[in-house]
Amino acid sequence: MHKKLEELLHKFFPEHSDQDDFYDFIQALDTLISEKDDEILLLERSVDLASDVLQERESFAISHLELFEATFFSASEALVLVDFEKNALVFNDAFGDLWQLPDSLGGEIPMSGFLDIFGTFLENPENFLQFLQRSHAQTEAFSGELLLNDGRWIRYNVRPRKRHGKLIGRLWSLLDITEERRTR
Repeated sequence: MHKKLEELLHKFFPEHSDQDDFYDFIQALDTLISEKDDEILLLERSVDLASDVLQERESFAISHLELFEATFFSASEALVLVDFEKNALVFNDAFGDLWQLPDSLGGEIPMSGFLDIFGTFLENPENFLQFLQRSHAQTEAFSGELLLNDGRWIRYNVRPRKRHGKLIGRLWSLLDITEERRTR
């Protein structure tokens, strides 16, 4: 029996402390308290382990995000992440340079704003916008080339971005292939 329970038994029930059934009750109470203490310790340990796992996962996610951002923003190839949920584009410096986007955008632009700017580079922007609308349902990668109205040729490669099987956006990589096209 827990020493403290025994002391309390003698202090508050001195006349019953020698009775077997009363002693058995206190013993059962002591066992119950010990079991609950063990359960509490187990729960505390489980919470500690879960917390450790969450911290590991957060550290892992932060590390991968930092690696992605370093790669994305330092790439010499023009890259843009299309986010269907936010209806926005996140782009690197090479993409901003390719489309002459102002630095004040800070690497992000609403989809509608970009489409307005983008349309000024195309001979027939309606055709490309229709292509974009048709491709919205496409969940596989695709690629192609664009002729801009200033004579530049742009090659694009597009990869889907999925979360839980649902298309949430795309990663576009674009490359100015004007010189390559001229030498053909």
